[in-house]
Amino acid sequence: MLEGIPGNVIALVVANGAVLIVPGLNFALVSRTSLECGLRFGLMTALGITSGIMVHVALAMYGSYRIFAKHPFLFGVVKWMGVAYILWMALKLTRGLLSAPASGKPGSSRPPSGGCFRNGFLVDLFNPYVTLFYVSVFSQIMATEAGLATLSAYGVVIFVLTLGWFALVALVFAHPASRKVYEDHWKAIEALSASLLVFFAVKLALT
Repeated sequence: MLEGIPGNVIALVVANGAVLIVPGLNFALVSRTSLECGLRFGLMTALGITSGIMVHVALAMYGSYRIFAKHPFLFGVVKWMGVAYILWMALKLTRGLLSAPASGKPGSSRPPSGGCFRNGFLVDLFNPYVTLFYVSVFSQIMATEAGLATLSAYGVVIFVLTLGWFALVALVFAHPASRKVYEDHWKAIEALSASLLVFFAVKLALT
């Protein structure tokens, strides 16, 4: 069934897919946005995440990541910007919880879809370890002198896999049944979301 598919492409699908399906910050961001705001906003978050990841893919493919080796302080700057941005999102959730009435329902105001894209994009853009992951993957599966067509094909595979997975996550959590659960338990879900954001920020800071 897999005849005719290059082995390195299969390896790329397996490696990228294994990372995607493990719940992490991106999963939490897409699922929480879809629960609160609906499918369109969840999809915009997924697109932002994918776009941020593709920046790192390009850095890994074309060797631009070597700037981190030559200037280690830049790695730290990018990492701490990521930590600060994640903590800022956690603070926003916490402030929303503290300002809500005791018997309040989740707010009806929705962020602009561009804001959802921005959140997804910046969370991944400010995580330099994403670049290092793809450097590791490509060093094992990619020919030393891979041409532009091969690099582009790898990029398309990663883009489709990443956007497809997080679009599926958005579809599941934007389903009316999922959103009904959110409406009934929104404070607990928001508190959990804020806690997870703090956890991922600390994890990034200590890595």
